[in-house]
Amino acid sequence: MLEQVLSDTPDILTKRSIYDYTILHLACLVDDVELVKHLLSIGALVEMANAEGDTPLHVAVKSGAWSSAELLVNKGCQVNVKNNLGRTPLLLALGKAADAPNEVIRFSKSLLSRGADVRVETNDKLWWHEIFRHSGSHREDLSELYEILFAAGGAHVIDLFDYGELTPLIDAVLAKDVPLISFLEKVGARCDVVSNSGWNLLHWVSDYGDSQCCQLAEGLEISCIDIRTTDNDGFTPLKSFRWVVNRYRYCGASDFHERSKWGLSWRNVHQDNPGEELVSPEKSIAFEHLLRSIRDRMLVQEIEELEVVISKIHALDLSSARGMLKAVAAAKVKAKIYHEAETFRAIDLDVREGRLELAVESIEEFIGASRDRMLVSPFDEEVDPYNWSPSNSEGLDGESTAEIETDDEDGADQGSLEENDNLESLEAGDSEDDGWKTAEED
Repeated sequence: MLEQVLSDTPDILTKRSIYDYTILHLACLVDDVELVKHLLSIGALVEMANAEGDTPLHVAVKSGAWSSAELLVNKGCQVNVKNNLGRTPLLLALGKAADAPNEVIRFSKSLLSRGADVRVETNDKLWWHEIFRHSGSHREDLSELYEILFAAGGAHVIDLFDYGELTPLIDAVLAKDVPLISFLEKVGARCDVVSNSGWNLLHWVSDYGDSQCCQLAEGLEISCIDIRTTDNDGFTPLKSFRWVVNRYRYCGASDFHERSKWGLSWRNVHQDNPGEELVSPEKSIAFEHLLRSIRDRMLVQEIEELEVVISKIHALDLSSARGMLKAVAAAKVKAKIYHEAETFRAIDLDVREGRLELAVESIEEFIGASRDRMLVSPFDEEVDPYNWSPSNSEGLDGESTAEIETDDEDGADQGSLEENDNLESLEAGDSEDDGWKTAEED
């Protein structure tokens, strides 16, 4: 009967259905293995795409027609071809990992053996994001797939952002995907990457994570993020968290129904009380613990480095001491803590000009201040600009809350402006002495 249909319809291999499918597309859609075999044997076009850019291989993978997909791959079809959304067959397969892990692992191996490229980007996200953004993906049996993809070149894209400025690690923390978090941590995914808008992992957890997200982030034992780092709008992670709390408290929970605006999802919101998980007492406690652990771990590490600097100064190993001081200053600039960068710039000048006792005294004073910081909660270190009431409208130093908020929103804080003005001068010294001259040398 099939032979009769083919002889009566000579253009059957290229003829399209009302949905723009060829007969090979349709055979793959229903996983009719025998028909797929026959069509391939008589010259069906394996690369012909429909209006969505899907080849028969795309359709087979989308439908979970793994046997048909294997036939197409063995026939030699292109394995890195993208559809209109930028999806390759491998990316589509990864999206089904939760539902059919064994089939996806086997098929991924087949694609990789024929040159599938795991570094291919889609139009909106990468395959690390694709693999677990589907319900039920938090499974230990996907660890083999992670290992296969990482070994095939996934290390090159392990820290890249998707269109929403999320790295795979940030996305995994917000999704509370413990197996993937463990894998990404094991292979060295960075915790300190910063998006174009200036957000790091802490900003994301502060705005969109619940208490469990905070605990998972704390488990990463981060020591490379300064909790005082601001985004492009001048918000630290703590200020961002307080803004969300204030918005929820004074504008009402109904505002949190605007999911497209707030970015809320099933991960971090209750249907009966939207936004509650983001501002709950449990979240506040967990977020305070997270900030404290990161701050204290970073300060301990920094103190140890500065004590080494002091020992090098005492040993008159001034070149090494200055190198370490410049590294500390550069880290402060990167974290936008410009006043501390200026401090270490001044200490370096003291060392350079032979004022060694003064340099050591300044370092010891800084170490003492750092130890004092560890005695205070991060919530008490940073002024809360939203902590006001109609009966108490006076802020710190008698300044009204309205004035404080106006200064903050308009960017009129003089200290912040001065710090930003110093950024170029702090980043200027690429050579040993550039940007570090004394007044006498000028």
